[in-house]
Amino acid sequence: MLRLTKYLLLLAITMLIASCGEDDPVNPDPNGNGEPIDTTAPYIEKLKDDITELAMNKGYTIIGKRFGTKKGKVYLEDNVEANVIRWRDTAISINIDACLIPGNLYVVSAEGKKSNKFKYGVAPNNAYPVLMPIDGGTFTMGDNSSPNNAEKPEHQVTIKPFYISATEITQKQYAEVMLSSLPNFKPKGDDYPANYVRFNDAARFCNALSKIHKLEECYTIDDPGGDEHHIKVYCDFTKNGYRLPTEAEWEYAARAGTKDNLWGIPEPLDEYAYYNNMTIKSPFPVHKKKANAFGLYDMNGNVAEIVWDWYDETYYAKSPKENPTGPAMTAESEYKIVRGGYYENPKDQIKATSKKQIHFIQREVYIGFRIAKNRTQQ
Repeated sequence: MLRLTKYLLLLAITMLIASCGEDDPVNPDPNGNGEPIDTTAPYIEKLKDDITELAMNKGYTIIGKRFGTKKGKVYLEDNVEANVIRWRDTAISINIDACLIPGNLYVVSAEGKKSNKFKYGVAPNNAYPVLMPIDGGTFTMGDNSSPNNAEKPEHQVTIKPFYISATEITQKQYAEVMLSSLPNFKPKGDDYPANYVRFNDAARFCNALSKIHKLEECYTIDDPGGDEHHIKVYCDFTKNGYRLPTEAEWEYAARAGTKDNLWGIPEPLDEYAYYNNMTIKSPFPVHKKKANAFGLYDMNGNVAEIVWDWYDETYYAKSPKENPTGPAMTAESEYKIVRGGYYENPKDQIKATSKKQIHFIQREVYIGFRIAKNRTQQ
C-alpha cells in the first residue's frame, strides 16, 4: 500500500512538471478574451520592438511560437488579411497595405489552427481616417421634448455593430483620397473639417477610399451627364466598403451609451464641443476637444454632419426597429439629413438628437461628414 501511494505521488509530480514545460505559454490568453486554450496552436507573444500601434504601408514582425514552417495567414481587425513577407516558426514578417482599424490581429497556421488575439492600436496618421469599432445594441432614438417634429416620437432602435471615423473627415484626408476637384474649403487647413461638400461629394469620397483600401464600393452613382441636380446615389449596405453612417448609427454613436443625456457628453459641454461661437464664425480643427465615451470627437457642434438618410418629418413614427436606413428614395426626394449642429448653434441645437435638413446638392461652410463601415465579427 505504501509503495502504491509513493508511486501515485511520483506520477502526480511528474505530470505537474510536464504541464509547466516550455512548450506551453505562461499566459495563453493575454487579451482576456476567454477563448479555449489549445497548446498546439500558434501563439503570439508580441510585436518586435514591443510595438503596439500599427500604420498603413509599413512592415512589422510578429514574435511567438508554433506558427509552423509552412506559410499561413495573418488577419487584422474586420478579417482584413495582411501581406505575409516571411514566415518562420517563431516569427512572421508582414506588410499592411489595406484597411487598418484598431482591434485585434491573429495568426492562422497552414494547418488551419488559430492563434490567440493580439490587441493593437492605430498610429496617428491624418492621411487616412481612423475608424472606431462600435458594439451593437438597443437604444431610445429621438427626443419628445424637442420643438422639431422630425425628432419625435422617441422610439426603440436596435443597431448591429459597425465602425465610424473618430473625427470628421479632414481637408488633408479628403485631398489625399480625391487628389483633384477639391471643394473650396473655408478656412483652409490640413486638420480642419472637409466642409463645403455636397452629399454627392461625400459618396464619391467613400467609394474612392474603398478602392484605395481594396474594399467593395457601397455606392452606385448614376450620373447622366455631370449635372449634380440629376445624379442619383444608391447604397448597397451588404458591401464591406466605406459609406456615410445612417441617421440611427450616427445618433447611437453620439449618445455613446448614455440613456438620459440627450447630448451624449457630460458637462461642461465646451470641453467636448465647439458651439454658440458668434465671434469666430467658421469651423475649428478636429481632435482638439475631448472625445465622447466611444472615442469620437466633435459629434456635437463644430460642423453639422451629412448622413445617408433622406429627410421625412414623419419617419420616426414608421421607422423599422432594427437597423433603419431611412425613407426610400423617390422622384420627390430632395433633402438629406445633417446631424449634431455646428459651431454657431446654441446648446439645445447640438444634442445627439439634433437634426436639420439640407438639399442634397447644397453645400455650406458649416457642413462636413464622417464615414462608417460594416463591422465583421472575428
